Amino acid sequence: MQSSEKILFVGNIFHESGPSIVNKNLYDNLKNKVVFIDANKKLDKLLIFFKNFFYSNTIVISGLGNLNLLSSLLGFLFRKNLIYLMHGSVELEAKYRNYSLYIRLAEKIIMNCSNKIICVSESYKKNILSKSYYHKFDSKLIVIANGYDHLSRHPEKKSRSKNVDFDVNKPEIFFPKARKVISVGGGRKEKNIKSICSAINMLPNNLIELTVVGPDGPDTDEIKSYPFVTYLGQVPQTQLYSLYRDNDLYIQFSLLESFGLAPVEAVINGCDLILSSEVGISEYISNEFVVDVNDINRLKELLFIINNEKVKEQLLSNIKTWRDCAENHYLEWCEVC
Repeated sequence: MQSSEKILFVGNIFHESGPSIVNKNLYDNLKNKVVFIDANKKLDKLLIFFKNFFYSNTIVISGLGNLNLLSSLLGFLFRKNLIYLMHGSVELEAKYRNYSLYIRLAEKIIMNCSNKIICVSESYKKNILSKSYYHKFDSKLIVIANGYDHLSRHPEKKSRSKNVDFDVNKPEIFFPKARKVISVGGGRKEKNIKSICSAINMLPNNLIELTVVGPDGPDTDEIKSYPFVTYLGQVPQTQLYSLYRDNDLYIQFSLLESFGLAPVEAVINGCDLILSSEVGISEYISNEFVVDVNDINRLKELLFIINNEKVKEQLLSNIKTWRDCAENHYLEWCEVC
């Protein structure tokens, strides 16, 4: 890319959703090289967009909002290089979420207009290509995994020195009080927290307390019906870090998960970890801690696993820093210029 050429990034950096957290970290590391729309008001966003659009050679689109769609249409019309950061797949997630026709069309238009599509894990790329509609995008798809700040700003709680086998018949030896488990996803169907509840419900009473964080969804009422559940709904990110430190085990048992930042954050803050095989980062940890989403009995058997030190080492040896992740993105963005 010539120094006179610009890259314009169109994506929300203010929300606390997974994609916005990714956007914010890219902003923090690339704001001196790339133009970001760092305004929260619609008019201000439009002013920044049109001020920079015509002078930009490449437009990076992260999300499916109105401005993202406008960016792809204008970018295609004016022959800009377009890159789409694909945090999720509407066609895959439509099985679990009720997407509007507008969002479905927005994804189709943006993907068809884009020169390159970046997804966040190899396993999610395979899931995407399992849908016949996405086959035509195979040559456009590349993978850049999300990053993480290895020097966490959040102090860790006590860590365990090794993996320990737990005897469910003698829980008091390991956990004199109920084991504290946390999962993020609320009542969203694809987060599959009701299966975690089913596994816990198979154990004797009072062995486990489950804290559920996240937005309401189709499974909310069923999850709340279990006596061992504390349902908090959505909480600020800073409170979430505190919750991780207050709990023993994090479970992400999703039916579909492109990457999974929450499990990484939980492990950094001292939690043991269980993942379903459908979580993107499951490719980075030992198979012994990864469970098929249909195997509730296996999930039950692992509920008292102690593996924080082991999975932390595995995750942090595979996941790049946000600085390195951002640099990888920048190099890919420059390649189409």
